[in-house]
Amino acid sequence: AGGSVASLLSEFGAVEGHLLQVGTRGLAEGLSYLHTRSPPVVHRDIKGGNVLVDSGFCLKLADFGCSKRGLETKTFTTMGSVPWMAPEVIQQQDGFGRKADVWSLGCTVIEMATADKPWGRDTFDNMMFALKHIGLSDNTPPIPGGLPPGGGEFIAACVRRGAWERPSALELLGLSFLRGVPGRTGRAGLQRG
Repeated sequence: AGGSVASLLSEFGAVEGHLLQVGTRGLAEGLSYLHTRSPPVVHRDIKGGNVLVDSGFCLKLADFGCSKRGLETKTFTTMGSVPWMAPEVIQQQDGFGRKADVWSLGCTVIEMATADKPWGRDTFDNMMFALKHIGLSDNTPPIPGGLPPGGGEFIAACVRRGAWERPSALELLGLSFLRGVPGRTGRAGLQRG
């Protein structure tokens, strides 16, 4: 077993219940690890295709080709995959940083819960509409039903329109959706290579 979360979703469908919580906790731990390094690392392209999974459903962030490491983690360079991009990335205003990764993590949880892109399969006919919809509207990706307790609130916190309103990756670990879920804290959820 192994491969990416995207390939797992394509083959087996959506991740449900406690398994969704375990996977989300692994992602949040890995992201917290990156964001609390000195200097911090911003991934900038979190999505199911860039998350590896093993037979024990341990998720690890991978593909650091778009990442940025440095004391100044804010950037003005648009990187990533549009349906998972935070509004501030598309707007390219005031730079963006770790909170854009939190948005993308929320979108990846939606992807895992639905086995579909975070805004839905047919939401964006073309790239310009997608950029305008995500960057300039007041909309957020729809939160799927049927989530474990606290799941909707977790996703909603991740995809708040204002970056300053989103919790840090470390703060995500304290939300009710992940509280009590076994994790791997102390062993970073990262793919080294």
